[in-house]
Amino acid sequence: MPHRRPLRRSAALAVAALAIVPTLSSCGFHYATDRVYTPAAGINDRSGEVDILGAVVVSSRPGEGTLVASLSNGSATEAISLQGVNPSAEEDVTVAQFSPIAVGARKNADLAEDAIAVTGNYGAGDVLTLSFVFSDGETVTTDVAVVTACDEFAGYDTAFADASPSAEPTGKGEDKGTGEEASPSAEPTGEPYDCSFPTGGGLPHSE
Repeated sequence: MPHRRPLRRSAALAVAALAIVPTLSSCGFHYATDRVYTPAAGINDRSGEVDILGAVVVSSRPGEGTLVASLSNGSATEAISLQGVNPSAEEDVTVAQFSPIAVGARKNADLAEDAIAVTGNYGAGDVLTLSFVFSDGETVTTDVAVVTACDEFAGYDTAFADASPSAEPTGKGEDKGTGEEASPSAEPTGEPYDCSFPTGGGLPHSE
């Protein structure tokens, strides 16, 4: 009688290979694991007493945008305020000054409500190094991605519609508010980003 074990083994391997194919193809080429950027890619930094969550700069056009993030105060007893946001010395970027943003004990605050303007030499897809200065003496320095004001970020680049043209910046690579003036009323530095390309996730759109 012929020895059939190799044939059975080959058949078993073929069945196993077919079973793997649907599993791999289920990931597809349009899922989050295949995208350069996903909506969840906002920066989270939990190194300080106040967590910085989902931080992005939402930009309608090159050179201008709005800082958006959630702040979560981990202190059970102390209210902590965000005093300012400063770019690193290497960044050709200015962050507009704003009134201190209080975050109560065990409370959250949403920076999207404060229309914090960010201007300078940057565009969608860049990463800016920003330092968040808090009233408890902590300074948290973290990288913040720049996304287009498209898809789920549409409507969040509000600084240039709402901010005062006379707003003073917190600094251009400095620890205190002594930098160049941020002027939301200045002429745009580039054409608005095209949101018609259906890539999702605030990706920089291209033709």
